[in-house]
Amino acid sequence: AHDIVNRAFERANEKHELKTGREETIQHVLKGEPVTYQDMLNLTSAQLRKLVSDLGIKLEGEFDQTKATLAILRHIDMMPSEGVELARTVYGKIKKKEKFDWRELSAMAKHAWGDVPIEAGVWSMVDAYNSVELGVNMYIRDTIKPDPETGLADAKKVAEKLREVIDLLPTQTQADDQRLKFQQYSTPWDYAFATAWIAKVNANDSVLEPSAGTGNIAVMAIDKADSTFVNEIDPKRKSLVKELNPSGTSGVDAIHANGLLPPHVKPTVVLMNPPFSQQGEKLGGKKDIMVGAKHVEEALKRLKPGGRLVAIVGGGINRKGDVEGAGGMGPNAKSKKIKEWWRGISAE
Repeated sequence: AHDIVNRAFERANEKHELKTGREETIQHVLKGEPVTYQDMLNLTSAQLRKLVSDLGIKLEGEFDQTKATLAILRHIDMMPSEGVELARTVYGKIKKKEKFDWRELSAMAKHAWGDVPIEAGVWSMVDAYNSVELGVNMYIRDTIKPDPETGLADAKKVAEKLREVIDLLPTQTQADDQRLKFQQYSTPWDYAFATAWIAKVNANDSVLEPSAGTGNIAVMAIDKADSTFVNEIDPKRKSLVKELNPSGTSGVDAIHANGLLPPHVKPTVVLMNPPFSQQGEKLGGKKDIMVGAKHVEEALKRLKPGGRLVAIVGGGINRKGDVEGAGGMGPNAKSKKIKEWWRGISAE
């Protein structure tokens, strides 16, 4: 396929006399407007090099016309990334109810990334696991179609179907520095459905997911709510969650969500699984159990009056008093900071 594309490039570049609207193609690309693959084939190597430079695209290794064209098309959202292609492969396996392990996932990822081995550093198993999650979310959206307004008996059946999908997947055993830094631990799908079900998301709701990841929670509301806005600080995961077609996306730090989210985002429902703690450099590596509380507080500030917020939080954040080994975040918590936080939330 690579050779065929290259030969097409050669044939196109030989026909200079055809004047096939190259300048128009370049202007469309610079404006982020749709172009066809054939339009791109007609550009010369020099024009492709300039486009790559003007768009700020960084290519690995030596310049290659095929590589440049694909990178440009992805840049203007005209072609899916390797991660999305892998997600579609995962989707197919789930649809066939085929169980697979991390070794098979690694092989599928290598194929999606053009048979580039993992040692090259172009992709990682974390990237592969992110694609698995997107593939599951696409399957949930298209096949399971969870309804947050359903009754308890049917809700349990949905949870069972979600666990059946989970049983097909390899266990995630790796995390990179970015994931550890931002406490990016994905929400199990049955838990994710529970948040939407407890909130009773309906067709009149505007939903916000402040730390969306690959969309495990958001997918439970996307087809039910009037609108679903997702925020994800990790650029890779943000690019993946867009494939679920939310109403809008942003990439701000959710601990400052109220101040940084676009003004038009005014949810009636917030569904969230904030970081439980964060190992900040200023804390000398110590965990701050108030991080999750701060995320919740920011989301509450953005919530419309009378709205609902459902959050999955660590064992420390609860209204039942102390939790063994956690210190508790209920009214009888030992920590003065936690007591003050609850007083402040209750007052508002």
